[in-house]
Amino acid sequence: MRRSLIDIEDARRSRDAGRSSGSRDDWETPDDFFQALHEEFGFTIDACANQHNHKLERYCSPASSAFGNDFRGETVWCNPPYGKVAKRFARMAYEGAAAGDETWVLLVPPRTDAAWWHEYMMRATELRFVRGRIAFLEDGVPKDDNRHPSVLAVFVAGRVDRALGPRVRAYIQPKDRVADQARGKLL
Repeated sequence: MRRSLIDIEDARRSRDAGRSSGSRDDWETPDDFFQALHEEFGFTIDACANQHNHKLERYCSPASSAFGNDFRGETVWCNPPYGKVAKRFARMAYEGAAAGDETWVLLVPPRTDAAWWHEYMMRATELRFVRGRIAFLEDGVPKDDNRHPSVLAVFVAGRVDRALGPRVRAYIQPKDRVADQARGKLL
């Protein structure tokens, strides 16, 4: 039986829906990646986690959904699933920062073709495009099968909607910083 191009495309979309070849959507952020950001921002709550992958003592799990929670006065870390839910977190981050009450750092895919990207992400204080692919953790073990790029979107309380758009820069993962330093010493 021959498969149509539509069937093949649907299969590809289904396969690529998650970060990797598996169907999980609860990948853990690598500790060194998170710690570098935590030192910079001083996060007070993890808005999208579970009992196995949370990075902070205070976190919102699927059972205690972040949607509808009050994050006023918080500095929020959020690594949501790389699917449709990312736009809901982008909206929450933008609205909380625009109200002047919350600072958010989101780790999401750069979906520059999506309406939500232009509606919320382009109003962020800063966008940091991550160099390379993040090796997210599965049960504490790094997995190198991430097929998607990532961006850190920083929404600082009261500092969104700037006339020139967000500050955009590269973000070099901690593991790559060491390699870059070693290369510099060799040159």
